[in-house]
Amino acid sequence: KQKIDDVKLEDELFKKYKMQGMLISNEDIVRLMDTSLESGTSKIVPAGLKAKGGFYSHSKVASQDTFDGLRAHIHQLIARAGIKMTTGNIDLNPFERGDRTACTFCSFKSVCQFDPILEENHFRKLIDMKDEEILSKIIGKEDE
Repeated sequence: KQKIDDVKLEDELFKKYKMQGMLISNEDIVRLMDTSLESGTSKIVPAGLKAKGGFYSHSKVASQDTFDGLRAHIHQLIARAGIKMTTGNIDLNPFERGDRTACTFCSFKSVCQFDPILEENHFRKLIDMKDEEILSKIIGKEDE
């Protein structure tokens, strides 16, 4: 509601639209993604570079092996979902996490007709986990 100068406006826009997710832990690639970054925390990507090299601990970076494991895991999930769909397995299986459910955002409620009051309908309970825990579980499964 108040007028702000262009520099402050730009800073606020960068904060609002900063990329999320993980990056390959390669300093050159991070510098290519944020060409204004030499050291410090990026305004564009979720990483920070130390002046003497390396990433700050708050950086969301992962190794190539981790990305390969994630890619393999996602490929398995997609293949499994495709097989289930083509064999007619289309169970109602929305998630519930705390007080939020997938149904909150779904525009197909009238088609799906999931009703948690019915005995046969259950939410898939999601538990809060840190990114590192999730990655170790996924990568651990890939090793088995």
